[in-house]
Order: sequence, then structure tokens, then C-alpha cells
Amino acid sequence: MLEEQIKYLEAARNSGSLFYTRQKGEEEHFFTLKDRPDAAWLEKKTANWHYVLYEPDELPVQGWKIHLSATVKQAQGMLDAVAPCLIKQKVSFKFQSSLEQYVESNSKYADRGESGKFITVYPRGEEEFACLLAELQKLTETFALGPYILSDQNWQESNVYFRYGGFKPLYLVNAAGERVPAIYDPAGNKVADQRLPYYQQADFVKDLPIFGKNTFPKQEAFAPLEEYQVKEALHFSNAGGVYLALHEGKKVVLKEGRQQAGLDANLKDGFARVENEAEILRQLADLTGVVNYLDDFTSWRHHFLVEEYIAGQSLEELLATEFPFVVGDLEKKARYKAKAIKILEQLKELLKQIHARGLAVGDLSLSNILVTEDGDVRLIDLENAGKATEKYVPGLTTVGFVSRAAKTYAEADDFALARIAYYLFLPVIPVADLAPDIIAKQEKWIGGYFGQDLVQFLRKIAGNMQASEPIFLKKPLAIPEKDLSRQTVDFFTDGLTRGILRHSRFDQVGLVPNLHEKNPDPMELLNLARGAAGILWAVGQNADLQAWVARNQGKIIKIAEESETTGLFNGLAGLASVLEKRDFPALAKQLRQILRQKVDLNMADNSLATGLTGIALALREEKPEVS
Repeated sequence: MLEEQIKYLEAARNSGSLFYTRQKGEEEHFFTLKDRPDAAWLEKKTANWHYVLYEPDELPVQGWKIHLSATVKQAQGMLDAVAPCLIKQKVSFKFQSSLEQYVESNSKYADRGESGKFITVYPRGEEEFACLLAELQKLTETFALGPYILSDQNWQESNVYFRYGGFKPLYLVNAAGERVPAIYDPAGNKVADQRLPYYQQADFVKDLPIFGKNTFPKQEAFAPLEEYQVKEALHFSNAGGVYLALHEGKKVVLKEGRQQAGLDANLKDGFARVENEAEILRQLADLTGVVNYLDDFTSWRHHFLVEEYIAGQSLEELLATEFPFVVGDLEKKARYKAKAIKILEQLKELLKQIHARGLAVGDLSLSNILVTEDGDVRLIDLENAGKATEKYVPGLTTVGFVSRAAKTYAEADDFALARIAYYLFLPVIPVADLAPDIIAKQEKWIGGYFGQDLVQFLRKIAGNMQASEPIFLKKPLAIPEKDLSRQTVDFFTDGLTRGILRHSRFDQVGLVPNLHEKNPDPMELLNLARGAAGILWAVGQNADLQAWVARNQGKIIKIAEESETTGLFNGLAGLASVLEKRDFPALAKQLRQILRQKVDLNMADNSLATGLTGIALALREEKPEVS
């Protein structure tokens, strides 16, 4: 839910938006070619990539591709070293469009299967591929090692990686109704081109002779890790994994930090943050409310922290299972209220003890607070911790629990504690980041549901909490004077509709601004979930749609014919249904005819959103012809 809020606000990034104002220093730093290729080359720029293609029509559909990894600081230098060689040999390639894009692709929650890929090279055949492996290794050997590319095979422990995969855009719709990259098998059938966070080679792809010359890390590099028997993965991110393991018969938690991967806003990688957490835990070793440090060590290119295993629930899990959502369950409400108050009292005292040591958590949130069966609070995940009085420059944050007004790490903890306290009794998206005055209305609800004494307790926990400055907004939103009721619904609906119409682009087939830059499937422009059909459904009869349909009818039919996405929310079925509702029966009928030709009755996806149930509903709603 919190992630969706941020996605929405980020989608509003344009100068005319009500919701966004450009922050200082936010201009993109684009990677550039030192020498431009001649007219025989095609250069194409997208939001993520800068393509440099020589005779694109002759590029194979698929084959052995090469990826080059680079550190953020050395990325432009590597491009300068590699691009002239590729251009001289007329080898097509692409590179990340900007420094900011490359940092994002290597951030903590980036796609683990794509992280680290700075330059992608497209050899025209196996012989050229083998030559380029050696050449590119030599050209990049003076550069520091970049992030390890998990989806690929490393070439001789260098910045050069390879895998067999697609060169040109080719997709299939899988059993879950998702549109995924594809390659052809020897029989000419499409199969998924899987970009997994580990190396996997299709059964029909054979190793090349040059692979026999590859080298791999010596087993001694992994020796420290061999003392631990990993039982299961508790969590994965691009920064590394968190594992439940056995050491000398005892359960422990292994936390992994990867080099140059899982970058935060301060460009700290997972490796450095795990090292930092180990040092913090050593300094807090005698505090019973903090997870116990057992050991830390480096194994190959990863740093590992060994902690005690704590049986318990995070506050996030506790909320989901114990919050009294049923209004009439007074016993559960009283039990939850008492338990949550006890948790908050423990948490406040624990933070006081940590701050007294001159330290602070820095990223306190629902997920790094555990509650044991006995109701004891234990803190985990202190990788972002720092000195209590240090200037607060957060590397990683949890949306809704961080304040830009916090001057020190200790102040950041106090703000997060206050937000957690209110969230435990009103678990909704923290809209106070958008409209700080909403707290008064939230207190009114909390007081009515849990008792006015609780409001006084929460204010005591919060202390003199400063309002968070808006991160995206030009100014904080005002609080409506009217309470939500049946009489005010029309008022709010009318305002939302006018806002949608104001920001919709009726001069283009995709009504949602900038959507075409984000999605390779053109049906994303038109679907119910994120595209034009959603806009048409929302605005109802409040817009004159005749001109838009007349102008774009041909494009709509063309997209319908090209796309394989047929579901109710994500594809053709939803678009046809909405056009029927908005009184365009002829166009809706054409789209349904296309839908009938495309739908696969044997597809495994039976869902309403993307599968057969939703498609059947769309076809069933067709109005019968009158004779």
C-alpha cells in the first residue's frame, strides 16, 4: 500500500502537475559517447537505455549476449574505454541512459535479475562472441569490479558476463497471463527468456568450446560460509539475502551484503551496510532489546553478519493478525489496545537507552521491530544506524516513517516512533505526509474507537514531533472542512473527476501522461488497470469522448490486433467492456471479434483480473442485436 502511494506520486512528475515540483539537484546526468558513430548506425534513446545499433535489420533475434558491469563512479569511464572498440568492429550495443537510472537499477529493491547490467553487447555470431569476451576483459581489467550480475555467467572473475537470450523484442503470454520476454526453441516455438537471479541456460542451448577456458573462484574463498547450514531464505533483496541457518546445531540468522549492489541514496552498498550493522550491534551487545551479535565475516565478495534467531512477529505481521477490525468485538479491542500500549512503552524506553549510548536506529519501521510470544520487543535490522547526534542524511527509508525535518538520527527515531504509535491504532496510508493537519481528524477517530485516554497516550509518545515536510508536493494539502458522508460524496467525486480530466491527454491515444515511455506492451496505453479505459470508466459522461474515439479508432484497433494481452483489467476485454458502457457499441463489437480470435480457452489463468473469468464476463455483457 505504501509502495503504491509512492508509485502514484512519482508518476505525476511533470511540470504542470498539481502534485510535483522539481527538487534542487534532480537533473539527470546522462551517459554519453565520446565519439559519435557515423550515419550507418542507428541511435535510439528510451527512458532506460541508449541503443547504438549497426544495421539493426541484420541483428540476430537471439544468441550469446555479453553484459559489462561497472561501479557507479567508473561507469562513464568504462563506456569511454569500450564504445570505440565496439563501434570500430561494427558491433551493436546499448548502455544505461543515465547515472540516476544505473543507480536505481542497482538499488536495494531493484530487479535482482537485471542489476549490474551497464552495457549490453550483441555479437553477430559465436565466433565474434568468443573474441569479444577476451577483448572486453582486457579493456575493462583496470576497472574495479562492479555488481555481480546474478542472471549471467561471469567470465574469468572480471566485469564481463554472458548469457544466451533475446536480442530483439519478442514476447509471449505465460500461464499467469503475464507478458514476458521470449526466445525461439529449435522447433520455432516461443519459450520464456527467463532473467532469473541465478544463471540458467535453456536445455537446447549448448556450451561453446571457449567456456572450457573460463575460471571460477577458488573454493577457499567460500570457506567461512561452509560452517553454516542454510535451511531457508527469510528475505531477498538486491543487497543480499537473509537466511535461517544452523551453526553447531543452533539456529542463527545469516544476513548477506553484496558488493556494489543494493545501493542506497548515499551510494552505500549492501556489503558496507552489513559491516556497519555488525559494528553497531557490537556496541549494543548488552541491551536485551536489541538482537544479539554472534559473528561477521567476508566470504568471497559478500559480507555476512551472524545474529541470534528470534522467534516472534514483526509489528507489520502483528497488525494484520491482531488488529480489531470487527467493530463489535470489544474484548479483542481491549486486548489489542493493552498489548500495543505495552509495546510502545518498551520501544520508547529501548530507544532512550540506545540514544544514551550515542547511537540511533535511523530507519525504524514496522518490519524491524519484533514482538516475542511473551510480548517482549526486540529490534533487528540496524544496517542504517548511525550516531545519535550525527546529521540525518538517510540512505534507506520506509515511506511514512521518515521526516525530512529531522536534523539528527535521534530525531529521526523519535519521529518514526510517533508515526508507528499512530499507525498501530489507525493502520492507513500515512497521508499526514501530504496533509499534516489530518492528524487532528485521525485522533478524533482513534478516540472514538479506542477511547480518549489513548489519544492522550499517543500525544505523550509523540512529544513535540515536527510535521514532515512534503517530499513531492509543492505545498501541503488542505484538510476538507466537511466530514465524509453521503451528502459529500458527490462533491468529492466531482472534484476528482475534474482533476482527472485536467491531467488527461485527449490529444493522444494513451490518455495517461507519459505512460508510453514506461511499458513495451501498447495495450498498457488502453487497458482498464492503468490506461485509457480506466480514465473513460472514471470520468463517465463528464467528457465528450466522440472526438477522441473518432481520432484514435484506427490506432485502437491496430493495438488490439498486435497485443496478446486479453484480460479484463490488463487487456482487450476490459477496453471493449468500457467502450460498450460509454456508448461506442460498434467499436466495442470490433474489439470483441478480435478478442474471440485471440483468447486461448486452455489458458491456465482463470482469474477475474487477467484470465478467463474476466474475459467471459466481457463477452457475456455484449448487447444482443435487435432485428
